[in-house]
Amino acid sequence: MAPRADFCASCGKEMFPEGDFCTFCGQKRPFAAQAGQRTAGDRALEIRRIGVWSLVKFSFMMYALFGIVIGIFIVGVGLSGVAAQHLGGGVLHGMPWAAILFASFLIHGMVGAIVGLSVGSLYNLLAWGVGGVRITLKGSVIETK
Repeated sequence: MAPRADFCASCGKEMFPEGDFCTFCGQKRPFAAQAGQRTAGDRALEIRRIGVWSLVKFSFMMYALFGIVIGIFIVGVGLSGVAAQHLGGGVLHGMPWAAILFASFLIHGMVGAIVGLSVGSLYNLLAWGVGGVRITLKGSVIETK
């Protein structure tokens, strides 16, 4: 496991563990507020693994909502008669618009679920091989236990 990285409370850049000053802005290294506490500005995390099932559910809903917007657009164009005029009159007459809206929701949602499954699985595979994405959290004092 890699040693915990320290980050400057002023500029947010990573500091050398043995340094007393930030090499980017010159700010003196802050000391913990009290025993058992540290600032969140010196906290780096790495996303090692993504919950694939949670990403599938999230992607399904995001794509499905997008599908509703697309479906509303399709239904609006169909009901306005513009498409019927350009496609020869009776082609879109009597279409089940609610079914089209639901199909757009479902098809886009399923595409989103497949994308979420693919992206989450690929991320976990690559993170297992080369490491995850590193993020830096900044904020107020965090209690440590």
